[in-house]
Order: sequence, then structure tokens, then C-alpha cells
Amino acid sequence: MAAPAINMSYEFSAEQNRVFTGLGNSMGWMGSLFTLVGFLNLVIAGLLFAVIYQSSLPADVLSKIPEEVKAQVSKLPEGPELKVVAAAGLLNGIIIFMVGIWTWSASGSYLKIAKTQKQDISHLMDALQSQRAMYRLVFNLLFVGVLVLVGLTGYLGYEHFMVQ
Repeated sequence: MAAPAINMSYEFSAEQNRVFTGLGNSMGWMGSLFTLVGFLNLVIAGLLFAVIYQSSLPADVLSKIPEEVKAQVSKLPEGPELKVVAAAGLLNGIIIFMVGIWTWSASGSYLKIAKTQKQDISHLMDALQSQRAMYRLVFNLLFVGVLVLVGLTGYLGYEHFMVQ
């Protein structure tokens, strides 16, 4: 039995277009905000890794760090705990950044529904496929993230209880 044919030139009403416009605008702003927050998480994680591995930094870079910053850095805990925090920040940053990019991308398809003629269904399908891809990505990243965090927690427990 063949699937019924879909009228690809269907047009949503003006009221429905206002809903798609509102959704697209909201998703665009949220996508931009998520992207910014994800980027900031990545920067902070990068700075934490720079602190952790500061002995590997070139001498000319280390000489440019103000003394008050060095004094604050010396107060940070030593050991694997900071590495776990940095790794978690990196993982969070990647996930949040990617969710932002995909949300922003899907927002454009929702906006196109309201702005174009005779292509509403194809733009709706593009938006839904983009969101589906985003949720697949988020699921996979969270799954890997949970595995990594479980591994890091095990490492941290091992370092804390077995090595000492």
C-alpha cells in the first residue's frame, strides 16, 4: 500500500506563520546564547588546562603572567581534582556549544516557513530534521560524557584512596 501523496505546496495561515516566526526567533536567540555559553565554558576549560600544565608553557609566556594571578593560581588544589573539573568543563562546553549551533540552525528553517511561499512543508521538514540531528548529537555526546565522567570519577577515587 503506497503512502498518500503530500501536497508540498501547502501554505500555513498568517496566524500559523506568526507562531513559526516566534518560534524561529526564540530558537535563534537561544541558539546564540547557548553558543556563547558553550564558548565561554571552552575558554574557561582551556584556562584551567593552562593552569594545570603551566610548567609546560614557554618561559616568555610565564613571565607575562602578573604576580597577583600567580598568587591566586598557587591557591588552587593540586592533584587530579582540577583535571576532572577541567575535563568536565570541556565536555560541558562542547555539548552546550553544539546544542547552540544546531538550535540556531533549526531556527532558520522555521523562519523560512513564514517568509517563503509554496515551500512550507519542505522548510518544516528541514527544521524537524535539523532538530532530530541535534537530539541525536546531544544523546551521543551525553552518553560519551557520562562514560568519560564515570572514568574520571574512578580515576579520581583511585588516585585518592589507592595511591596515597
